[in-house]
Amino acid sequence: MRNSLAKADLHLHSKASNLPGGWFSKLIGCPESFAEPMEIYKRLKERGMTYITITDHNTIDGVLEIAHLPEVFISCEYTVEFPEEKAKVHVLAYGIDEKIHEDLKKLRENVYEFVAYLKAKNIAHSLAHPLYSVQNTKITKSLVEKFVLLFDNWEVINGTRGENLRELEEKLARLYEGWDKVHQLEEKYKIKSLRTRPYISFTAGSDDHGGMDVGRTWTEAQALSKEEFLQALREGRTWVNTEKLGYERLLNMVSRVGYDFLLNKEKVPSRPKALYGLYLYALQQPNDGALSEDLLGHQRRKAFAPEGSFRQSPQACLREAPKRTLHLHPW
Repeated sequence: MRNSLAKADLHLHSKASNLPGGWFSKLIGCPESFAEPMEIYKRLKERGMTYITITDHNTIDGVLEIAHLPEVFISCEYTVEFPEEKAKVHVLAYGIDEKIHEDLKKLRENVYEFVAYLKAKNIAHSLAHPLYSVQNTKITKSLVEKFVLLFDNWEVINGTRGENLRELEEKLARLYEGWDKVHQLEEKYKIKSLRTRPYISFTAGSDDHGGMDVGRTWTEAQALSKEEFLQALREGRTWVNTEKLGYERLLNMVSRVGYDFLLNKEKVPSRPKALYGLYLYALQQPNDGALSEDLLGHQRRKAFAPEGSFRQSPQACLREAPKRTLHLHPW
């Protein structure tokens, strides 16, 4: 009998995530990703993933390109609204089909209806990066407590974020463990909980946009088939794991997306590694306009500011860039 421990990267993007993510990317018209779905599939298999999916933003066009392959299940990352909070979150839905996807798109303006539909259809799902501010949403105590009322699964390892945030999100989930805590929140907010178990389980994914770091953060479950893996997600029988988290993943992602954008525009610089130096310089700036946020909408600069990078000049960062040990693809 073969080993039944199955692995899948449950958060990653392809070229179908084709809208800009930050103000600068909007200004220049740079999409969030150029990664080809088949390239992603092959790299995930090389890195030992048992099952394969892609979670593009509000579309399944990318994963449909590889949906004919036996290890693949269709998934999507939806931007969904809390109407009374004027807040938005990202919800990852797994093992869906085209009909379900069309239904979910219509429900995105109301998170309560959205999650109720997921529960009614027995669709595996997870709250992506719970403490990440989606489209300038203010993360408040009331919003987090509503997360507790709605979501049985939280993504606590996101490959583009730091280990400290994982610890914080896990502690928050444990703080609200048990039906007594859930019922107290129901009374507090006059909202009926949609939870199906008294504890919150965890998922993990790379959140890769460049195709380079897919499969370096993953979710595990005992499963001999896709259906068993999805059922383990529904029931909370999962473990999370990752390779080392670090700033080089942001460098990889931003540089790869930026390079592909320039290549598409036929404006590739003669010294591509200069992109890394400029990014190192951007990391050390005290303002909130980090390159990663500007390009991809990722507010993650502080977690990965490289040691020794502060108070360096742009020239010093350019000199330093080729010396960094990064998991890079050849230019």
